[in-house]
Amino acid sequence: VAKRMGQHDLTVRSGLPHDDEEMGQLASSFDEMADNLEEWQKHALQSRHEIEKLGYRNQLILDLAGEGICGVDREGLITFVNPAAAAMLGYRVDELLGLPLHQTVHCKKADGTLNPHESCPMHVAIEDGLSHYGSDEMLWRKDGSGFYVDYTLIPMKEGEKVIGAVVTFRDITERKSHEEQLAHQATHDSLTGLANRTILNDRIGLLIERAAR
Repeated sequence: VAKRMGQHDLTVRSGLPHDDEEMGQLASSFDEMADNLEEWQKHALQSRHEIEKLGYRNQLILDLAGEGICGVDREGLITFVNPAAAAMLGYRVDELLGLPLHQTVHCKKADGTLNPHESCPMHVAIEDGLSHYGSDEMLWRKDGSGFYVDYTLIPMKEGEKVIGAVVTFRDITERKSHEEQLAHQATHDSLTGLANRTILNDRIGLLIERAAR
């Protein structure tokens, strides 16, 4: 019986009567231990199945989300990324894992000048432990082209300790293009493309202010 239990067969029992004799007491203790181990094994298997199910659900959410989602550790290295984020950035998911997020996709501003790591919202979120939100931030694709995003940065914590951050972002290129078109239409004639009365009045007003100084 002990040999079979040593081979992880927790269904085995002594088969001896639980009487007041020494052997009966030993059999009772052995069988009680076996009962407890078998019950523990059942709970452990159930817990593992629940964890696997939860992991599957979380992965499904990541895979189906339309927004870009990625996680970084305290050093800013990418620990997970969903397909939407990888596609927007022009990478495969496996290419991004382990790379420094800032240096890979956020190292330059829209005008091409260096974007210091110290002022990066992701770095700040890890340092101060607070969530950060922003818009019109430039991210850079693998091919060197850039696109504007709205973003949210939420620090990940274990207790009071910040262990990383989750970054979500959404491509707003189409929205910005539409806004620029509306702004142009508000100040230019739709037929000639020339500046309309609104912009002319603004420029005349500026000239008058300068002349009055």
